[in-house]
Amino acid sequence: MTEVKVWSLVRHNTTMEWGETFRNEHEWAAIHIKKIVKADTLAPKASFNWPGLGKVWPDRQAAFEASLCRMIAEKILADGHAGSVIIPVPNSSGVVGSQEGFRTMDLARRIAASSGGQLFAQDHLRWNGAVGKSHLGQRARNVDEHMARLAIVGKPDRKIVLFDDMVTSGSQMCAAKLKLEAAGYQIAACYSVLDVLDAGERGTPPEWKLINRRLSRTADLLALFEQLGPLQPPPKLAGG
Repeated sequence: MTEVKVWSLVRHNTTMEWGETFRNEHEWAAIHIKKIVKADTLAPKASFNWPGLGKVWPDRQAAFEASLCRMIAEKILADGHAGSVIIPVPNSSGVVGSQEGFRTMDLARRIAASSGGQLFAQDHLRWNGAVGKSHLGQRARNVDEHMARLAIVGKPDRKIVLFDDMVTSGSQMCAAKLKLEAAGYQIAACYSVLDVLDAGERGTPPEWKLINRRLSRTADLLALFEQLGPLQPPPKLAGG
């Protein structure tokens, strides 16, 4: 199994189990935070609580984004990664040769801007062709497939911190990490705003947690077959 470890701030419960009728306040907050992180606008009556800001309404959305980027920058610096370059996992619009920006790059730049010049953000990962949106089920959550579709653009000249807005299976983050490491680059750590909880898990207040995603790859299966050795024919039955 291939593993990727990611520091995540907000847990997102996408399912309701155990006959729950109502989401708790943290689960509703994660839904609103996801909308903002994905560059959507909050509904007119939507609100949630955020540390240091109190109640966040639609007219305080910009203040929330500034607070979020500052918190991520502070975490990266507290972990000892000053001087690193933040490289975002590209959204579906982050295609090689496209002049269109993409959301995770915008967030990465804002995180770097919140660091007082101690972090940098660079656009060094792109998709080598049009891809769908994985959170909408438009492409497979497959590490090998993502690696084949990712392209390294330019040459990062610093220690790298990987960033994504949301981690579900972890396949994109894992693919980005493996792709850069295969090219000889050092990955200091991985960060995301949200991680999707397993079915039955409940939302909790925002706090940094190190999540571990374990993923299967074709190379892992081949290695397992090599360890098992060649298949032996079944023993012959007596008199057969």
